[in-house]
Amino acid sequence: MDTVGRIFELCKKKGVTLSVCESLTGGLVAARLIERAGASEFFYEGITAYSNDSKIKRLLVNPETLDKFGAVSYETAAEMAEGLYKSGSVGLTVSTTGIAGPSGGGVEKPVGLTYIGVFDGRQSKAYSFVFGGDRNEIREKAAKAALDIAAEALELM
Repeated sequence: MDTVGRIFELCKKKGVTLSVCESLTGGLVAARLIERAGASEFFYEGITAYSNDSKIKRLLVNPETLDKFGAVSYETAAEMAEGLYKSGSVGLTVSTTGIAGPSGGGVEKPVGLTYIGVFDGRQSKAYSFVFGGDRNEIREKAAKAALDIAAEALELM
């Protein structure tokens, strides 16, 4: 069974829905989820929050978090997922943020740096990766990782 099928079955089994908030992936995670017929049974919503202002207003990310750690950080990814949950989503929430390139990277935060956050209603976590490739390859790899993390988190719920 593929990852989306696994997510579908786990959401159904556990009686929860999944929501995503995406920056780096720009809607790719949501697109992968709704490619499957019957997605409305488990997919609650998808939000692309690309600007910091959107992360603050829509996802309730603390402006101080963005000032101190930046939009591409463990802290921001975790707050994005938690903020989406608190703003009205139900079930599990997953977030993506990162640097797709080709510019924007540096020594401390290279192109390909990706953070994926997850919130299950009790605790938030975030995971970091550095993916190689061009802009679209990085985004695709991040979307796949987000789906894998969502499936793993659902297993633990």
